[in-house]
Amino acid sequence: NIPTVIVDRVPIREVSDLTERDYQVQGCTALLDALGGSMRHIERVQRYMPEGHKASKVIFVITTDGLENSSREYTYDQVRSEVERHTECGWEFLFLGANIDAIGEAGRIGICPDRAATYVADELGSKVMYDSVAEATCLMACSSGRINADWKRAIEKDETARGKKHRTRRKER
Repeated sequence: NIPTVIVDRVPIREVSDLTERDYQVQGCTALLDALGGSMRHIERVQRYMPEGHKASKVIFVITTDGLENSSREYTYDQVRSEVERHTECGWEFLFLGANIDAIGEAGRIGICPDRAATYVADELGSKVMYDSVAEATCLMACSSGRINADWKRAIEKDETARGKKHRTRRKER
């Protein structure tokens, strides 16, 4: 259940678009294993990189359309402990959940409410969400390294305007 790393330490301009060959939905959400394994991977990379090549800022963007249901390697307590430890070291964590209580789920793993948002899982909602994430990461890279709660304003506005209607349509199907 530990995730496969698709792109690792490549300048963003060199990363090609993900295709169905790169990423396939597998029907389960091993969210804790994905987070724990990813944090462990980045920590190892940082540990063994020569000085001057280590990332000065780390941001984890978690997007999910489901609740944890299949992790085998990590527990909520383990992931929460690691998120809290890395947050104290300056890492940023953003949690985006489609049609779930993202703030509640983020809280279970130690991510504060101003770093979590629920988005509408359709083409427009995904665009709004990824535009907001792009803005947040640019702010982090270009400024003091910290972002404020304004990063998610457009996501919340879209979810408020369209979320309930979207959830109702999904239940009717």
